Parts: sequence; structure tokens; C-alpha cells
Amino acid sequence: MTSNRGFSLIEVLVATTLFMVAFTGLVKLQIMMERNAEFALKSIDALYAAKSQMEKFRAHSEHGSPLTFEQITSQSSPIMLNGMKLTWRVENHLAVGGITRLKSVTVIAAWDNRWQQSESVSLTGSLSRYSGDYE
Repeated sequence: MTSNRGFSLIEVLVATTLFMVAFTGLVKLQIMMERNAEFALKSIDALYAAKSQMEKFRAHSEHGSPLTFEQITSQSSPIMLNGMKLTWRVENHLAVGGITRLKSVTVIAAWDNRWQQSESVSLTGSLSRYSGDYE
């Protein structure tokens, strides 16, 4: 009786193929997790930048100078803040007697990820003529 010791060539090839398929899946999972982690970190930075711009509107100042309620208008050309490109849209609401009483402001913070794809988050809030010293 002869005893076979070791593995045949077919067994080694099958095992190698299974190992490579599993390894490829792990690499793809790592790449996906890295992208999601980067997006989460950049999203937090973008929300801080958008919140900062929204607070400037609420504090009634832009670059240290007073800002009137009527001066809060849409901005389509981006400004840079903390590495983020900020734009905002302003919609007038509640106009009574030709005077706007409420504005809806959406601040969009955008950035390019490491693959040069554009990503963005937005923050929306309302500003009232009577919420501060706009009078």
C-alpha cells in the first residue's frame, strides 16, 4: 500500500484561486471603507464651514462690517473658507407690504476628493428681519 503525502497540483491551484478571490474582496472592502471615512471627515469640515457662514448672516456681519437684511442675497461664485468652496442661495418669503420679513438661506459647501470628484453638503436655515438688529 502506498501512501500519498502532500497536495496535488489541482488542490494547490484551487486553494490559491480561493485565496486570491478572498484577498481581492478584502482589498475592495478596504478601499470602500477608506472612501467612506474620508467623506465623513470632509463632511464634518464642510458642515463647520457652512455653519460658520450661516452664523455670519445671523450675527449681521460679513468680514467685520455690518450687514443689513437686504444685503443677504444669493452668492453663486464660491468663496473659500477652511478649504471648502462655499456658495449660498437666498429665497425671500413672507413679503408684507413690499417688505421681505423672512429669508430662507441654503449654504452649500463643496470640495474635491482625492479622485478629483466633486462632493458637497448643504445647510438650510431661516433668517427673520426681526431676529436681530436689522432695523
